[in-house]
Amino acid sequence: MSPYLSHIHADNADLRERLSAKNEAKLKEFDDKLKEAEENQGESEISQLLRSKAMYLVRIGDKVSNRPESYSTQVPHRQERAIAALDLALEKTAGLGARIDLVLALVRVGLFFADHDLVTAQIVKATE
Repeated sequence: MSPYLSHIHADNADLRERLSAKNEAKLKEFDDKLKEAEENQGESEISQLLRSKAMYLVRIGDKVSNRPESYSTQVPHRQERAIAALDLALEKTAGLGARIDLVLALVRVGLFFADHDLVTAQIVKATE
């Protein structure tokens, strides 16, 4: 959770660096699998990998900004990767159940970071 540690301004720089290196290695692994899936597999495999990557970013707390535009379709900042990844996974996912799970993950991110605008927007989306 190095992004979250940065968010709360944790003092242990060594721990943040170690965790950041592990996070980047895991994200590179996801990117490599996605590249391979785009070349050799179908849409359902790509969708599954996108969902897995998004949920990993959520798990490590990689949504730092509390700005309403952080969940828009604009190009995300480095610390806002969870929102962008969830949006991309939502766009590429066909099944209703998986789509609802992704929207509810966005709600959880909003609740965790007290981003009321994000929570409200995603509850409306889930209702629709």
